[in-house]
Amino acid sequence: MFKRGSYEAMHKSTKGKKLNIYLNLIIPLIAMVLLLAFALANYNQKNPISSHAILNEKNLQKSSLDAEVGISAIFQPPTETKGYIIELKNEPFLKKSYLGINYKKQLDEEHLAAKQQIENILGKKINVDIKFFGEFQDTFNGITLDISKEECELVKARTNLVKACYPNLKVHTLLDKSISVTGANLAYPNFNLTGKNVVIAVIDTGIDASHESLDDLDDSPETKDPKVIGWKDYVNFKSMPYDDHGHGTHCAGIAAGTGGVPLGTESTQEKPIYRGIAPQAKLVGVKVLDSGGSGTFSDVIAGIEWVIQNKDRYNITLEDIYCL
Repeated sequence: MFKRGSYEAMHKSTKGKKLNIYLNLIIPLIAMVLLLAFALANYNQKNPISSHAILNEKNLQKSSLDAEVGISAIFQPPTETKGYIIELKNEPFLKKSYLGINYKKQLDEEHLAAKQQIENILGKKINVDIKFFGEFQDTFNGITLDISKEECELVKARTNLVKACYPNLKVHTLLDKSISVTGANLAYPNFNLTGKNVVIAVIDTGIDASHESLDDLDDSPETKDPKVIGWKDYVNFKSMPYDDHGHGTHCAGIAAGTGGVPLGTESTQEKPIYRGIAPQAKLVGVKVLDSGGSGTFSDVIAGIEWVIQNKDRYNITLEDIYCL
């Protein structure tokens, strides 16, 4: 087991060297994407098309057509806007922070001059006739105003202070769109890839195993098939899964939530609007972040160590670890 404070022993040992390799490989990975790739690779190895025509030419043509239709519908650019973002000519402060307060003053002056010129060009007053949404200088140098595309382009054409105009597109937290965006909706019917026999470790704030999308595999009260099959708590050391923050449950739902509706009932009135990428996958929760969403490197390392040490027990592969 991992012991807090035992960094020297860990790094001197062979296990410590392996851990460094694991950390470099695992943390940047997004488990939900790797899950599909891993499952598809296993399926192709076990079911070669040449020997068993499970995916015959008609099925492949249908899959290709569905994919084309799905992709064209998915990746239509969003059109709902809330004004325009005007990027100014000077670099943002963080790119020239070595110039210190003098450059900050230069940006302030640029913003003031830009707003005055915009008012003169459009014949409108900001915060009176034009709604002012905000201005930025540190990571992005610009102003956001409730103006039209034509107005923004007019300002750009008539002043040398404006670099570019961008629509201030609205964004939403919509899990109901993630399935089609990743193509998982094509994997279910055409390749029978649902995450079955795959276990995902979620190293985060915990998992609410009583949530309707995470309490079992088939959403049937008549069966006893828990989705969360393993648990380790490095924060409060509780023996049963819980999540006193919510982020871990959110991530677990994206990866493997059932949507609260049994798989195969899409044609009924109950539709799985918020189903995860791999609804038949099982979960192992490792809590390394507290109720405020905070933790330490040592707790995260401990969580990864625990998963690696218990990977055979829960049938977890390195591709199926989702960290924070």
